[in-house]
Amino acid sequence: MCGGACLRACLLSFLLSLGLACYWGLAGGLVYYYDFIKHQVQGVDFHLHRDPAGTGWSRHADKKVLLRHDDVASRLRSLPDDLAADGDGARVRHLPALAENDINPAGYAGLSTWPQIALGAAPRPHRVMREFMNARVSAAAPASLWNAGQLRRSATAFLATQDRLDLAKKGRGSPCEWVDMELWRIVLDVDQPHAEATKLCGRYMMAFLTRYAIAPGWTARLPGDPLDYAGTKAAQRAYVDRFRASKAIAAAAGGNATARDLMAHVAHDAIALAGGLSSPGLIAKTLQALQNSSALAAKGVRVPAPLLLGDHSAPAALRDARTRRALVLEVARLLPEVTHVPVAYADEGPVLLSLEGALVDPATWGADAREVRLDRLARFAAARGGGAGADDAYKRSPYGMAWAHPANADGGHTARGCPGMGLSLALIEAFVGALVDEWERWIPTEDGAVLYRRGSAAAAAHEAATAREEEL
Repeated sequence: MCGGACLRACLLSFLLSLGLACYWGLAGGLVYYYDFIKHQVQGVDFHLHRDPAGTGWSRHADKKVLLRHDDVASRLRSLPDDLAADGDGARVRHLPALAENDINPAGYAGLSTWPQIALGAAPRPHRVMREFMNARVSAAAPASLWNAGQLRRSATAFLATQDRLDLAKKGRGSPCEWVDMELWRIVLDVDQPHAEATKLCGRYMMAFLTRYAIAPGWTARLPGDPLDYAGTKAAQRAYVDRFRASKAIAAAAGGNATARDLMAHVAHDAIALAGGLSSPGLIAKTLQALQNSSALAAKGVRVPAPLLLGDHSAPAALRDARTRRALVLEVARLLPEVTHVPVAYADEGPVLLSLEGALVDPATWGADAREVRLDRLARFAAARGGGAGADDAYKRSPYGMAWAHPANADGGHTARGCPGMGLSLALIEAFVGALVDEWERWIPTEDGAVLYRRGSAAAAAHEAATAREEEL
């Protein structure tokens, strides 16, 4: 018997093991958040600078990051078949993540019969979700659900009600509100009140992202729930319950409760995440680029001078639909809202397919890959034997990478890219076009992030505040 000596040795061993576990857990967490924050600040260059030898890949914490266009496109094209081979022996699975961010499991616990983000659903639930979304938001959806003319009229009507437009935030007077109301109508056949859109964009979306996509999982278990996970979960369930009761989902699911459940689940993700972040973000970036915003110029995005918006007028060239599309595609290419597709390979581990890296790869885009060039789409269309003005030329070009289009295969239920790429573009072009058409009615601020309607109380208050600042 070794008595006290053995007890002390066991206790020391236990404490050492616990210390090492805490150290490695903390170290892994620090690496993850260091990479996350640095990437948010530096963008794609954070990963590209980690590959000085040009190997075509780098690392993000525990994940390998593929950077070359052809490598990323090849992996995306194989995803539909790879992910259709479900089961324990599958070579590939979609990570429960949003781009580079691991999703806290608490985010989807008890929400529906699929326990994770809809993006990575297994084949059976994915089929139900994808077929519903294809019927509502894809290019094959009925024109009565959405078309360019209807969206342009809607954007014009929305702008007419605004005295202040905030391009940088999600709250009152933001493009997110308009996109959100349109998506409720298109996806759910529900006319959402403006106040509800403000609440979803300004409060719920940001709460959901903070709790479930950014904060580490253990924060959900902190005593007293200081981050209000319970409140966010209650709001999430309330939204999904409303979606289940919508006319569109009820009609599509018939009497199938499971299908209804899954359709409500994917509607939540489409409205709160894909539509709520991607399209509004690109609307804001495009309009800020047209104002030569210092925030975007710092990232190297400079729009050709003839297209820049002045204080009182918009260049005639911007009234041309082809020019606006070329511009939107270039902004989406250089500042994509969706940066990575997260997957895990049985023989390789977790991998981020870097859409943003692929979108600036000189091997595909040329030596001027970092420049805004409005003739790129026409060049790609001509190279493929299509007309430069074809409406769907972007789908056959590398621009589709910004929406992970190579993973859409034939566009059917196995497709894994964005089902609403055309709708996304139409939303952005409609809002940008409507604002450009009435640009003389708006007063831009210095950084281009906020606009005030001329003659409004909001504009008067802004001018008074600016005058006071100048006096001081």
